[in-house]
Amino acid sequence: MVLKKELRKRMIATRMTLSKEEVDKASKKIVQQLLVHPCYQDASVIYAYSSIKNEIKLDELFLHAFSEHKILALPKVHGERIDFFTIRHPGDLEIGAFGIYEPGSTCKKAPNPDLILVPGVAFSKDGFRLGYGGGFYDRFLSAHDAYSIGVGYGFQIIDELPVEHFDQKLSEIVTDR
Repeated sequence: MVLKKELRKRMIATRMTLSKEEVDKASKKIVQQLLVHPCYQDASVIYAYSSIKNEIKLDELFLHAFSEHKILALPKVHGERIDFFTIRHPGDLEIGAFGIYEPGSTCKKAPNPDLILVPGVAFSKDGFRLGYGGGFYDRFLSAHDAYSIGVGYGFQIIDELPVEHFDQKLSEIVTDR
């Protein structure tokens, strides 16, 4: 457990040193990869996230999904779990738990996903992720059978992570490298 805490602290600190230009450049590169990914192209319902603390920004992907009439859903925290709600435009978002933009109260619960885009603090080469420690995504992924793509920077990929019984493996990881 100490190893996870130390790794989390180190990776977030490294991510926070990135300039706005570096974040924007990496985000653009990753979004371009995602837009041509067969799972994105075939998906009707996409679950994504609102970026915080220099995470990869998916704003351009959101706009593309809206223009393609895909259903885009973002998470909303409810106690110990997250649920996803459909957004139709950026104005549907409001500041929620942990200071993260979430779907507002008028947003409807989303249908089951075809694709889930998952943020992380670190990712292992074999597909596991380290999050912020709340277990929200692990609980969610364990209950939903959809293709999941971890989204992060190349430096966030490490050889292996300490894995516990509740940790969920992602289908794949996409980075700026």
